[in-house]
Amino acid sequence: MKWRRPVGLHSKMRQGRKGKPPQVNAGFGHAAATRGMVDGYMPVVVQNVADIARIDRERQAAVLASSLGLRAVAELVAKAEQHGVVILNKEKIRAAQHRSRVIAKQRAERAKAKVEEKIVTPAKAESTGKTQKDSSPPPSAAAR
Repeated sequence: MKWRRPVGLHSKMRQGRKGKPPQVNAGFGHAAATRGMVDGYMPVVVQNVADIARIDRERQAAVLASSLGLRAVAELVAKAEQHGVVILNKEKIRAAQHRSRVIAKQRAERAKAKVEEKIVTPAKAESTGKTQKDSSPPPSAAAR
């Protein structure tokens, strides 16, 4: 949307009241050569490996797209290190690493619970005095 100067008679924004958005002012801009730069690099949104290959590592840096999943982030980080490309949004990498650790921990807990379940099941059968054959329902009359 385009900037429109507030012109209303009672406009608090036009009057510059506290708590209202400030009006734009001329000046205070950056030089055209450095405008938009972050840490001395022009950010380039990266969504796949081909995008990393196209980055000029002297002037540009990668910004991982927000729609990327865990595997894609891991793959792109590895390729960026190979190509010597700087990644600006490190928090995306940290979040992906944390999430992968959480998932690995959950998988380990599930596997451990599954093993314990297999160990406990035969013990329960022995404590009730029934074998697996005894615990099955009797055949129906229709099956005879």
